[in-house]
Amino acid sequence: MGSFIRRSLQSGAGPAHRQERGTDSLAKPREFRRSASYLHECGAVDYAAAILTPPKPAKIDAPETLERFRELVERANGTLDPRALVRELKAVGGNLKALRIALTGQERGPELWAVIAALPRDEALRRIDAAL
Repeated sequence: MGSFIRRSLQSGAGPAHRQERGTDSLAKPREFRRSASYLHECGAVDYAAAILTPPKPAKIDAPETLERFRELVERANGTLDPRALVRELKAVGGNLKALRIALTGQERGPELWAVIAALPRDEALRRIDAAL
């Protein structure tokens, strides 16, 4: 829980308290600015953009990894464990960098399992098909 929220709860700054003070806002604008700048500094905005923005179509030179990924996702049938999927691909010598590029269009970014967890199944498969 954020320190501002924790302080507000400890001080009893509920709706009645805000009315007594004559303010309708729960947080001060600087609290929001600080939170937004923190998200920007830690790269959260870039990570979200990497996941949500479909990559430009590019042929990936590791079709066996992409095909294995597709097979594992389809076999999971809605019960996908992204970390186990990445472990499985790594165990068979899969090219995880190629998979990341196919899914995000970038060589670096959030952990691959987080990308897989964030993407809807159909979108992940569409991106894989585009890269094949």
